[in-house]
Amino acid sequence: MLDQGGWKQGIGEGLCVLGTMMFGSGIWLVAQIYHIQEHFPNGFMFWGIGALLMAWAMPSIAQGMLTSVFLTIWICTEASSFHTPIHWAPFFIFLAIGILSWRLKSVFLLVTAILAMCIGLLTNSGVSTDMIPLSTLLNISALFIAMGILAGLFRIFPESAAAWRILGWLGLVIGLYALSFKGFINAWAFKRPPDLEATAVWYLACTFIPALFAWLIICVLIRAEDPRIVAKDKPGLENWLPPLVIVLYSYLIITNFTTDNAIKILVPLANIVLFTLSVTWTSRGCRSGDLRLFAYGAALLIAVATARFDLFHNLATRGLAFVIAGLLVFGEGLIFTKTLRRAKETGKIQ
Repeated sequence: MLDQGGWKQGIGEGLCVLGTMMFGSGIWLVAQIYHIQEHFPNGFMFWGIGALLMAWAMPSIAQGMLTSVFLTIWICTEASSFHTPIHWAPFFIFLAIGILSWRLKSVFLLVTAILAMCIGLLTNSGVSTDMIPLSTLLNISALFIAMGILAGLFRIFPESAAAWRILGWLGLVIGLYALSFKGFINAWAFKRPPDLEATAVWYLACTFIPALFAWLIICVLIRAEDPRIVAKDKPGLENWLPPLVIVLYSYLIITNFTTDNAIKILVPLANIVLFTLSVTWTSRGCRSGDLRLFAYGAALLIAVATARFDLFHNLATRGLAFVIAGLLVFGEGLIFTKTLRRAKETGKIQ
């Protein structure tokens, strides 16, 4: 049925997915019937391996998604329930499913593989030190943004360029938004142990070095005026914020900065970067008529204004701040509307 195409192929793949689910059910049912006292995360591991074999044998996007889910659960249960993180497993998931997504040219499957790797890395890194997951998130986010630029330039699975960039910016904004709160830095982001464990240093290195290397490649291409850069628009100024953020944050971690000194640097930095991104995205969306980019910038501006609500102790001052933020969004909306009207009149978007 899988080779016949049409509705028969869909039914065949659905039956194979049902078989994979029954395979996992059989694992747990046998363990329950015979009272097998086994390390329970291994059940998810074997379930995921079975789905992975099916994903490559068919090949199948649905089986690849199941593989990502089952193996991610295996990683998380090992790390959270038994404090035995499997450090190589997130990279294994990404390679096994990422290569399959490239073969099938499926952006959705690639996104599944990326999310599985991120969840695994963040869970594993949190076992060693509380401050490492945020650093890991910022580093891999900067790497994803660079991968989105390079995927478009080198035409390596170019359909995935937007997915890389969106996931990268989403992770970076979440990390910076968390750093804009002093309480979060005190409780999590800069909860420094007396000495960083070797595992924590390894996570810092294996996420920071690839991200920095990817951005260095982009810098070299721009410096050499590579035709792939010249032919396209060069990366906007906001694209250079991620490498600067991860360099500074990594420096604060490996040096002997106290929490109070780190707060004095990180909180203003996070707010400045978030505000810069919101203004840049909204203005660019207005000029180009890109509704999605405009919406991203406006939503980020509102989120930043809401987060800074506690800066103003006077109720009237708080109200004035929100009125100003609302007027900014309203004004940008008017500009965006005029841009769309002009585009309809001229037949193109300037």
